[in-house]
Amino acid sequence: MYAKDERLHPVYISSSKTIFGHCQASAAFVGILKVIQSMRHRVIPPHHVDFYPKYTSGALRIPGDFVPVHESRQFIATV
Repeated sequence: MYAKDERLHPVYISSSKTIFGHCQASAAFVGILKVIQSMRHRVIPPHHVDFYPKYTSGALRIPGDFVPVHESRQFIATV
């Protein structure tokens, strides 16, 4: 997992399938567009679901709102 200090550098996870369904081709395409726009604007978009699993320990976070990524931080994304 990519996190040197999990409190300062959490790993945000999100999914496009919750909005666009599980059709593999469309979900992959939307995921790629989401990553491109996120990197372009240096912001992590919110994850829209009816529930949010509680991660009380560790570096995983599910964004409930837009999360800005500072210019000095490395931006790593995957689809």
